[in-house]
Amino acid sequence: VEEIERDGCFKVDKNLGGATPIQNCAYSVWIVDAANGWVVVDSYELEEYEHGLTMQVMPLSVFLAEPGSNADVSEDNLDTRQFITVGTGFVGKDGEDVSSKGRVILLELTKPSASSSSVELNFVYEKNIFHGPVNSLSCLSSEGKNRLIIGAGADVNVEQWGNDKLTQVGFFRATMHILDIKLFKNFFLLSDAYDSLHFLVWRESDKSLTLLA
Repeated sequence: VEEIERDGCFKVDKNLGGATPIQNCAYSVWIVDAANGWVVVDSYELEEYEHGLTMQVMPLSVFLAEPGSNADVSEDNLDTRQFITVGTGFVGKDGEDVSSKGRVILLELTKPSASSSSVELNFVYEKNIFHGPVNSLSCLSSEGKNRLIIGAGADVNVEQWGNDKLTQVGFFRATMHILDIKLFKNFFLLSDAYDSLHFLVWRESDKSLTLLA
C-alpha cells in the first residue's frame, strides 16, 4: 500500500458556482411637484437592502393615555394628525438565510415657514416589524377613532398613535402570508397567498379582531 500525499492534489476555483449576487438598489420616497414638471421637492432615503412595498396617506387619532393604563382620560373628540405611512421589507445581501423583516415609517409634510410655498418631507417615527415584510397599510375608523392596520407576514396588527409612538392594541394571526387588506366600516377582508379570504370584525369594546368566515 502506497501512501499518497493529498495536499495540493485538488484545486478549488472559488469564482465558479454560488448564488447570483443580489443587486444593491437604493429606494426612496419622493415628493414631486406635478405642476412644475414633476420636479423632486424632497425625498426620504430607505436603508440598504430595504424595499418600499406600500404607502398610504392617512389621518391617525392622537391618543392621550397608554393602552391598559388606569388614567381617566376621555377618548372622545380626539385630535388627528396626518401622516404619510410607508411599509417596507428587507432583502438581506446573503439571500434568505434568515426570515425577512420590515419597517413601518411615519413621515409628515411641513412648511419651512408660514409664508413659504414649498414643503419638506420629515421623518416622524419608525417601528421595526420582525415577523415579515409590511405588505399592507390601512386606516381603521371606528367610533370616531382612527388607527393604523399593518399587514406583515401572516399577522394583522392594530396600532394606535399616542405619546409619539405606535402601540399595538389588537392582532390576528392568519395561517399564510397576507397579501392585501380591505376595510369596510369595522369589517376586514384579508387575502393571502394560499387560503383565499378571511372575513374579520373589529370590536371597539374589547379591542379584538374576531374571525367570522
